[in-house]
Amino acid sequence: MKKIVIMVSSLVIVTGVVFALVLLNGNDTNAGNYYRSSIASEGEKDLYQFSKSDAEKLTGEEKEELKTIDESPVIDKDMIRKRAESAAKVSDKSQREWEKTLEEKSIRNQALYLAAKEEGVKVTGKELDDAMKKLKELYDEDAEYKKEVDASRAGYDLTIDEYWEAYREQQRYSMMINKYEEGYYTKMASKEKIEPYTPEYYNKQKKWYEELTDKMIQKFKVRVE
Repeated sequence: MKKIVIMVSSLVIVTGVVFALVLLNGNDTNAGNYYRSSIASEGEKDLYQFSKSDAEKLTGEEKEELKTIDESPVIDKDMIRKRAESAAKVSDKSQREWEKTLEEKSIRNQALYLAAKEEGVKVTGKELDDAMKKLKELYDEDAEYKKEVDASRAGYDLTIDEYWEAYREQQRYSMMINKYEEGYYTKMASKEKIEPYTPEYYNKQKKWYEELTDKMIQKFKVRVE
């Protein structure tokens, strides 16, 4: 079950962009029959069910909101609740545990994104294209990754092209955060005279991450309500 929780976590810990769910029509597909059969693994079934349940809970307005990066410091509590409810159905964690996890991670991610945006961190079109190319190559080469993607997109009723198009903005969001974090860690390593990418450097990252996100949460007043 641990791997299922990790995979589901990667889907639900977001603030603004997941998939372009406006493409959903709510109809069951032939893919659904596969994920209800004995051929599909338990992991595939759980990811499919999470995605399907998640999609069914979102209103038309919420689906539209998921198409772009949300730049508000206010995270929708109802959205968190709905995603936690879907995640709890396919993991050993309760809905309340998921809500706590999602609230904390979403707040920290959004604080870092807003800080990156204020500092002028950019992800170029080429950088984004290269990242998406690597993900698509992984999809073609790694059977397990392909199963995870296919189960997720089937639950959301997306073709593979629609999936990649919808995932693109989420990838931009993640890359902006990663760039900002890396810059901060490099600066802190220099300040504390720590050699980058050593065991000491990685051990310090958790402390630096918490200090940075706590500061940015306060600065931008990021919250769930």
